[in-house]
Amino acid sequence: MHLLEYRAKEILTKAHIQVPEGHLITEDYVFEGEVILKAQVPTGNRGRRGGILKVASCDNLNKSVERLKQLNIDGYNSELILAEEILKFDHEHYFSLIVDYDTGSIRLLAIAKGGVDVEETQDELLSLEVVPKHIDDVADKLRKFYGYDTSLKESFFTFLHNVFDCFVKSDALLLEINPLVIINKTPVAIDCKMEIDDNSLFRHPEIDSNGTDANFVMLNPNGNTAIVANGAGLAMATVDQVNQAGLIATNFLDIGGGAGGKSIAKQFSKLSKLPNINAIIVNIFAGITHCDQVASAIIATRNEINALPPLFIRLHGTNFNEARVVLDKAGIELFGSLNDCIEAAKNV
Repeated sequence: MHLLEYRAKEILTKAHIQVPEGHLITEDYVFEGEVILKAQVPTGNRGRRGGILKVASCDNLNKSVERLKQLNIDGYNSELILAEEILKFDHEHYFSLIVDYDTGSIRLLAIAKGGVDVEETQDELLSLEVVPKHIDDVADKLRKFYGYDTSLKESFFTFLHNVFDCFVKSDALLLEINPLVIINKTPVAIDCKMEIDDNSLFRHPEIDSNGTDANFVMLNPNGNTAIVANGAGLAMATVDQVNQAGLIATNFLDIGGGAGGKSIAKQFSKLSKLPNINAIIVNIFAGITHCDQVASAIIATRNEINALPPLFIRLHGTNFNEARVVLDKAGIELFGSLNDCIEAAKNV
């Protein structure tokens, strides 16, 4: 599950990692000086796509907020806008912690020069395994790699201890800070991405759909078939089978293993706004997410959205029988297999 930036920064703050002072734009927001407005979408490259704006006056605030909300970034429209203080710093660095599946460890990745162009950089990549008993050694290597002298030694020790502890306690798969900057000899996270393991969400009731989003990836804006699945593997396999059958998959949407009814309904609402969609294929193998939750979300969404494209639904797994009863009462057809869904969708 991908967290929106403001939610990730709330978690960082609780872990004693410094971030810029910021507030979501609400009716109660008071403009107190020049700020940076940032569209809250679970994807990168916002700066290049116009998703980050500097606002110097109260007169321009509302116009800038509306501009950001109307902006489409990789298939997302931002419902939330974060306003942050503008900080001054000399250098931008890239920092991340990831789960290294090959070694079963947590790995630190760093690039001395971070920022918006980091994906195109040819600069050296620092890659180090992080284990608790060697954190101080890794922190010192990171400090030297970024080019700072020993006066920042303790600051880097503290930072890496805190961010590693945050990563582990959050059941994170990714914690990316870009840029990481140094202000008054203290590392500060100017931007942050976090991905939480879906299977751990029962341990984190504080994480809800207001601060998260399903894994939505736009594949072809001109496609005619939307894909909803749970689990990245099942979602990708569904996309492949849909395309092989001659339909054109518009998107990759993994609702995740712990999605609740409100979160699922929110995703269907987004799909209804995509152009050229003739059908929505739903392929769910239920485990943590129950079939009856999906069924209830589908019914609620259909009742609320008149323009919802035709649904072709295949469910299997936890609470399937309950889901079938609910959908039958609502007059919504269930298909026995993904292939049956696809063949029916081809006739729309």
